[in-house]
Amino acid sequence: MLNNQKFFRDVVERTNYWHPSEEHEQASDFLKELEEYLGRHLNGKSLIGDSDEISIEKKDSGLEIDEKIYILLEKNFSNQKEASKTIENKIKDFNYMLVVSCGVKDVEKWRELEKKYIGTRKRKAQLDFVWKSPELYGVERKSDTRGEDPLGGLMDEINEGVKNNSDEETEEENIN
Repeated sequence: MLNNQKFFRDVVERTNYWHPSEEHEQASDFLKELEEYLGRHLNGKSLIGDSDEISIEKKDSGLEIDEKIYILLEKNFSNQKEASKTIENKIKDFNYMLVVSCGVKDVEKWRELEKKYIGTRKRKAQLDFVWKSPELYGVERKSDTRGEDPLGGLMDEINEGVKNNSDEETEEENIN
């Protein structure tokens, strides 16, 4: 099996590349999408080299990956106290944990939760946080390989759209 630290970074990076297809009513629908995505992208074709078959199981409101990593996914971490309690309970059982939010309305509270755990050395578990912006739901990335555009070609598409609009405006000015 891959080095656990590198494997965790791979899972975090893959989760960063993932965009939900749409706004779902339930966190479980986001979780199902993420589970399918990670299943397709982790098995046999890791970003850091070939990998064995990866086991991904739904557990509570998250995913357990190879009994090493726990992904807690919530639609909205509105109750910071409850979220902290859940995180504290899960990091007792896992050395690696990823907290994913789809649709946080109060980004400031999300950042406070993140700051509470990121960089804390007194815990044995390594935690990371990923926030999925609703503005990117349904956007399909062209690439998910290391070293390329971290938005998977999204910025190229935006820049191309701006350039096309600018070209159209210039043509319109020349006609007038």
